[in-house]
Amino acid sequence: EEMSTDRDQSHRENAEGGPKKRKSVVDCMVVDASEVNIPSSGFFSKSPPPFLFVRVSLGKLEMVTSISQDASNPIWNDDATFLIPSSSIDNQLVRFELFNAGNANQTMDSICTLIGKGNVKVDKIPKDSPKEFIIDLMKFSQQKK
Repeated sequence: EEMSTDRDQSHRENAEGGPKKRKSVVDCMVVDASEVNIPSSGFFSKSPPPFLFVRVSLGKLEMVTSISQDASNPIWNDDATFLIPSSSIDNQLVRFELFNAGNANQTMDSICTLIGKGNVKVDKIPKDSPKEFIIDLMKFSQQKK
């Protein structure tokens, strides 16, 4: 899975006009995936078309990409931007989880097949310069979320 990231610093004032607090912007773009291994639904049955999406999370914040039905090389080009306190940026992980929803109407509240996942440490993302990373997702077999 390929993604682009950009990390920069911003300053915000609180509602009372008090001192500015440092915030970090973590911007990730889920671009595409290749060689996706989708578990089959049965030994003799033909697998239904995939409904692939990626959940991107940073701490308790998360977003979900659009759905791609391309099993071999899904493309999303979806952006996820997180604003977090700069003081908590060390050791934070951006988590990427690739799912097959089974059909277009399922959501994260439904049973989805987890296909793979990977992490990037936020403090390892270069500041002020977009970089592309290829994340090797760990493979899972028929594991449910």
